[in-house]
Amino acid sequence: MFIDAGTTTAILAEELAKLANLTIITKSIGVAQKMRPTGEKTDASNEIILLGGSISDRAFATVGGTTVAEILRYRADVALLSPVAIDHRHGATNFDHAETEVARAMVAPADRVVILADYSKIGQCSRIAFCSINRVDTLIINKKGKAPTVPRCCHCARSCRKSYSPSVSNAVVTVGDIEHTAAQPGVAQRAGCVEHRVRD
Repeated sequence: MFIDAGTTTAILAEELAKLANLTIITKSIGVAQKMRPTGEKTDASNEIILLGGSISDRAFATVGGTTVAEILRYRADVALLSPVAIDHRHGATNFDHAETEVARAMVAPADRVVILADYSKIGQCSRIAFCSINRVDTLIINKKGKAPTVPRCCHCARSCRKSYSPSVSNAVVTVGDIEHTAAQPGVAQRAGCVEHRVRD
């Protein structure tokens, strides 16, 4: 899986480090460090690939043409990205050009795209779009976030997103306790989240 840089993905990395048999491809030096086995855990249960490139002047992460070229060598089951903002018209957006190019590159070869966003980013828009809303498979927000209404129907998830605005995704994961019952437990739920999914 691809993992973006940022404080949100750093927290995610701490949870993912408890799992095994993952291959993590990241531009974030902080994420790579958190995923390394520490203390009594000496067996390397996950493979961590740190992308090359230039060190960003904004974050402890790599950016630039070399980083993008390395990303395009891989195919990932999922890309875990943390944008500056996300809304139903522009999708996931950022304001830094170099970081946006890396995020866009991670979207292209990924089977699924998972967006992690603080509730304050929902419904907001920044300067540069890198992932359209139709490409987002799962949105993870914190407890204060208001989950978009996603209808349950017999159509495919992407049809739902096209037919019902402002549905953001076919799945919304809310961190913390909420009233609904979890459906189809996955990695997100094992990390202390609750997942809601549109059933085909």
